[in-house]
Amino acid sequence: MKHTGKSLSHHVRWLLAAAVALLMVMWGLVYHTLNQSAHERLQEAQTTTRLQAQAYAKNARSTIKRLDELLLDLRANWHEDGSRFAKTVQARQAHTSDIAFQIGVINAEGYLAFSSPSPAAGRADLRDREYFRVHKGTIQAQDRLFISRPIKGRTTARWSIQFTRPIWKAGVFAGVIVALITPDTLSHVHANFHANLHLSNEGLSGMVRDTGEVMAYYPKADEMLGKSLTWLDTRLTDSNAGDFVRVTPPGGVERVFGYHKLPEYQTICFVAESLEHAMQPHRQYRTTVLLSAGAVSMVLLVFSLLLYRKLTTREQAHQHLAKIEERQPVPRTAAKPGGKPVAVTRRNRASSAISPVQHPTQHPQHPQHPQHPLPASVAKPVPDDVAKTVATVATVAKAVDIEQVHHLLREILPRLEQKRFSAIPRFQTLQKLLAGSEHAQAMDEAGELLLEMRFGQVLERVRHIMQTAGWDTTDTKEGTS
Repeated sequence: MKHTGKSLSHHVRWLLAAAVALLMVMWGLVYHTLNQSAHERLQEAQTTTRLQAQAYAKNARSTIKRLDELLLDLRANWHEDGSRFAKTVQARQAHTSDIAFQIGVINAEGYLAFSSPSPAAGRADLRDREYFRVHKGTIQAQDRLFISRPIKGRTTARWSIQFTRPIWKAGVFAGVIVALITPDTLSHVHANFHANLHLSNEGLSGMVRDTGEVMAYYPKADEMLGKSLTWLDTRLTDSNAGDFVRVTPPGGVERVFGYHKLPEYQTICFVAESLEHAMQPHRQYRTTVLLSAGAVSMVLLVFSLLLYRKLTTREQAHQHLAKIEERQPVPRTAAKPGGKPVAVTRRNRASSAISPVQHPTQHPQHPQHPQHPLPASVAKPVPDDVAKTVATVATVAKAVDIEQVHHLLREILPRLEQKRFSAIPRFQTLQKLLAGSEHAQAMDEAGELLLEMRFGQVLERVRHIMQTAGWDTTDTKEGTS
């Protein structure tokens, strides 16, 4: 035999090992690819929110700068003349219609000296206000804009944010000028900007003081105004811009934050997007990759299973034939010209076999068996290796039991057509019956093909031998039992 059971078992083990290794490599690549995709998508979301926060800060800086320039202009026009200053304020309000504001002036003692809503208002005591205490006692070199935390009015119960600068007279502190705006003004500007960010329903944006108090927020600005975002303040101590991921209210949603500081105004602008929404493209990509990898794995498993079954079937056939040969060893013999039998092997069979067809004058006692030529439509060209063997089959009828040959052929041919393993032991019996004859070599070659499960080629070779020998094939297609 060319292939032993041991070699086939080795092939089966190699097949299983190769399939497992290929699956491990493929899924390892899938794992690496998905991890890289998730990392890249997260980085993209962080970069996006950071750039959006930077754009928001630029927009907020523009609004704050306009209010600061307004304060500087009005401070230069304050000469403690309330009626004249009121006209100046009205003129500035007309030119700044997109930002609603009110102007107030506090004198050096902390009392209200002017109020644009009611210029004749009484002297309210504002010494306890944060924005007054910040500026009082400073020197002119420390002149800067101060933005207060949102304050709820004592009488109006309305929220307001004060933008203030100190007033100097001959280098001495002379009071505070205040531009008061409602958080709605900032929220309106902020809401317009927020709409252009195209965030999801879980997205957030806002502006807070560097101490954490909310100045503008979207959505639900009314609920968040004036509250301190301690969770945000603890994350913004490292640099003027950055990003981070954190679970935050409302809803306890994990979000990707980008922030940008305005140190000159002590404010921070931030934009946040839901991590789930930000990672949605990655999840879609992950689904596609997993489905594709699963389909490839299934095809590979099915292919490996089919190949495994084919190899194990061949191994079982080899083992079955090996058991038959061990139980029924039959030596092959041939007759010498002198009449003594001699063992025929694959090495000497060609030289020891005597062909009466090739040397008809040497065997007159064995006349030729009558031939039955096939019709031209049935005859097929015979391969060279078969032609050399079938050229001498005419005398087989005298050397073997034709009835036994026909009986075996009736059982073998249908089984070969159906590719059934039950043809193998019967073929072995026929092979042993023809051992020592001119058909032995052809039968051995057909047997080698049968071990490789080439049923069609074996069937073709057997029929060539039958046709050349002139055996009757009309009764060899009976059913198997």
